[in-house]
Amino acid sequence: MFKALVLVRNLQSTADRLDFGEFTIERVGLRFKELRDTFSSVDVNQDDWIFEKAYAVPPSGPPGSAVGNIPNDIEDILVLFRLYKVGDIAFVKQAIIQPSGNRVVQFPYRAMNDLNSYAALQFELGPDECEPWNTFAKGLRASQSWQSEWFSIARNFFLYGGANEFNPKWDDVDRVVDYATTLETTLVPEQDFAKRRMSRRAAALVSLGDATEQRPSLKSSSNSTTSVPVLSTEAD
Repeated sequence: MFKALVLVRNLQSTADRLDFGEFTIERVGLRFKELRDTFSSVDVNQDDWIFEKAYAVPPSGPPGSAVGNIPNDIEDILVLFRLYKVGDIAFVKQAIIQPSGNRVVQFPYRAMNDLNSYAALQFELGPDECEPWNTFAKGLRASQSWQSEWFSIARNFFLYGGANEFNPKWDDVDRVVDYATTLETTLVPEQDFAKRRMSRRAAALVSLGDATEQRPSLKSSSNSTTSVPVLSTEAD
């Protein structure tokens, strides 16, 4: 049996334990010392929340993965929470316990870190919302777009944005760029068109000369066995 544990912040609830059937989220409380050992970090507090999910068989993952596709499954759940309602719910730390008892601790990365640990906009969820959330999640997972390539890109940037701080007063607005990328990928799922527009923007940032006379673009060199970005210009 595999067991995934995730430290959760920016969550408010009238209950101390939320049971979704496939997983639970409860207040850390007096387990903080135990969980500090689990996550190999002292940054675990009594008022934090702990997500727990057991897997009899982990979902199929990339070749060689010791924990299957569990990390991506956890990310999917975070996406579903953020789509369900407003609020900066944050998955801060992740650890997976293998059947042997070995512990695999995930290092911080763009989708899961402590940058947005204490947001002003809390994610409020009551115990009576567990079943409605399950219905909501089931509907999205059944969508033909859920496993599509364009949605995977939108999903990733949506996660990146939510994991960033947002404080315009101190110019912490990187999440706006991530959310704009998410929106553009969602509205124009054709990969080539989205890639072309983003390439032109990137080229415009590094190009010289009058932008009204020439339109810069990034192309891939066809003279190499690998795809190498090459700066070129196209006439209007």
